[in-house]
Amino acid sequence: MKKLIFPLMMAALLLSGCAAKKDETTPTTQAANGDMVITLSDIGAEPTFIDGKIGDAPMQVIAIRDADGTVRLSYNTCQVCQGAPWAFFEEQNGGLVCQNCGNAFSTDTIGKGGYGCMPLMVPAYTLTDDSVVIAADTLEAAKDAFSGWKVFP
Repeated sequence: MKKLIFPLMMAALLLSGCAAKKDETTPTTQAANGDMVITLSDIGAEPTFIDGKIGDAPMQVIAIRDADGTVRLSYNTCQVCQGAPWAFFEEQNGGLVCQNCGNAFSTDTIGKGGYGCMPLMVPAYTLTDDSVVIAADTLEAAKDAFSGWKVFP
């Protein structure tokens, strides 16, 4: 019986590791005044999903640098589906897919205006030498878009 315990424990550990979801988000700093501060070194050519809060409510920003190195930001919620629990985007096959309606978009839509089922643009932010700052009042204006949004584990 003792000979079976170790192999069974190892198998359980391996299986539980395969089922664990990779953490694909980057935590951010929330300043005491509620501003969201994102470190520029965390933003690259692939979308970065950055967790944050508006008051006590969870929210998320998608950040990317375009080919010119310009930082672009969108809220991780769909303009049309916002407020639904699944109105967020995940990266799939090099694009973004709304988990509520299934519409897919190029990562080029991040930070761009327009209407429809696409990421909600962050309308204003400040770039410093080492960070991007989204003011608390800008975040507050988007609060309703995250009203029924997913809750992080």
